[in-house]
Amino acid sequence: MNIKDLLQDDALKALEDQIIMSFEGLWSKDHDYTEERSLLQVRKNIINQRVLKHEQVMMLPDIIAFNDAMREALREMFDKAHAVYEANKGFGEDVEVEACCYLSNDYPALHPVQGENRQDLWNALQDSGWNLLYEGGVAFPLQLRGNDDPDSNDFDEFIGMNCPPPNWNEGLD
Repeated sequence: MNIKDLLQDDALKALEDQIIMSFEGLWSKDHDYTEERSLLQVRKNIINQRVLKHEQVMMLPDIIAFNDAMREALREMFDKAHAVYEANKGFGEDVEVEACCYLSNDYPALHPVQGENRQDLWNALQDSGWNLLYEGGVAFPLQLRGNDDPDSNDFDEFIGMNCPPPNWNEGLD
C-alpha cells in the first residue's frame, strides 16, 4: 500500500466532498461553524489513524522533509520579525511585532493526492472559521513587545525544541 492509497478511498472522498460542499455554501461571518469543524476533525482522525499505522515505512522521509522545511520557514519568520522589531523599537516603548507563518494558498503540487476539488478542500483547511488551529498559522504567533520576554529571543524555545526529555517531541527527528 502506498501513501496515495492511504489518503484516498471512497469513504474519505465522500467526506471531503461534503466538506467542500459545506465550505462553498457558507460564507457568513455570523455562522457558528461547529458542525463544519467536526467534519474536519473526523477527516483528521481518519487520516491520522491510517498514516500512523504506516508512518515508519512510508511517511518518515516525507515527515522529516516537511519538518525541515517548516523549521526553515519558521526560522526565516523569526529572524525577519526580530529585524523589524529592532529597526522600530527606537520609536517608543509601545512597539509590538506579531509574526505568523502560513502555508501557501496554493494546493501543494507535491501532495500525493491530486485531482479535481483539491484546491477547494485546501481552502477549507486554511479557513480559520473552520479550522481554529490554523487561525495563527502553522505555529503560535511570535510576539515581540517593549518589555521583551527573553524566551522570545531564543528560536528553539519558540518552536518548542529546548525542553529536556521527557517531552512532547522526544524521539522525533
